[in-house]
Amino acid sequence: MHIESSLSGLKQGNQPALLAAYTQLGARTEKALQPQSIPKENGIVLKQADFTRMSRRELADWVQLQVRSGRLSEEQAGNFQSLTQASPDDQLRDGFFSDTSADYRVNFIAMAISQVQQAAKNQQAEQLEQHQFALETLQSAQGDVIGIRAVA
Repeated sequence: MHIESSLSGLKQGNQPALLAAYTQLGARTEKALQPQSIPKENGIVLKQADFTRMSRRELADWVQLQVRSGRLSEEQAGNFQSLTQASPDDQLRDGFFSDTSADYRVNFIAMAISQVQQAAKNQQAEQLEQHQFALETLQSAQGDVIGIRAVA
């Protein structure tokens, strides 16, 4: 589903159909987006992006890498802000406002789908576009090689 069709559906008052489409997408996405393991060859292990089990800190680092490499603009990187910032509830998980929530593993694909669904349900066109951009970017980058590690 593309942003334009989602926004036109939202503008036409077709929120139930849009919400149903994203609910169905969420059910299929998690399993389909599991990255394939890349075997170790000659002592080299390739690290892959796995947005279904990544910490907020790792996602923020990935977003900054995309900006530095020119794959994302600073404006586009702002679409990931709601994903990379922990809520007070997340921070309280480990104690009184600790920063350890930055290392807590999160399924960002599921979180982005939830944000898209919520924006569609609440008829928030701007938020829908931002969350949908983040979701589509994460889905397309799932499994991409993001690092190389030499292992003896």
